[in-house]
Amino acid sequence: GEQGEPWLLKQHGDVLVQRLKVVKAAWIAAGGSSVQQDWFNQGGSKEQLLARLRKGLGQFQEHAVPCPAGLQEAVLVEDFCFDACMSHFGLDWEKSKAARIRAGYAALCDIATRSEPQSMQVSEAKASPAETPRQRLVSGDSSGTSGEQGE
Repeated sequence: GEQGEPWLLKQHGDVLVQRLKVVKAAWIAAGGSSVQQDWFNQGGSKEQLLARLRKGLGQFQEHAVPCPAGLQEAVLVEDFCFDACMSHFGLDWEKSKAARIRAGYAALCDIATRSEPQSMQVSEAKASPAETPRQRLVSGDSSGTSGEQGE
């Protein structure tokens, strides 16, 4: 069942964290939301880390996020190397972290303004046709008055 790779639990916790980081980076790179993902947590016991690693891998399919071919095998392989694995999939941990931070802020802003963009677009569309002739009149008036003053 669940314990397909018993040697994973014999590894150092840091290695499990690195495996999890690869999955997180792939998830972010593929456009998966990094907001409120409980499996992103890198703390806890090896059992918890392994459970999160498996959950993370499962999230791709569950949320229809494109998973890089061979990702699951690569992060569960016994002879795992973080840097080699990241470069194999063209991933960058620092970029992923930065993207996650930006996404966190964006999500906070998004929640605050979720209903606004549509109403703003409507009001802009109504306002702009009325504004254009008025702007023309203003520019026409100013040139007319400055011309008269010059004469």
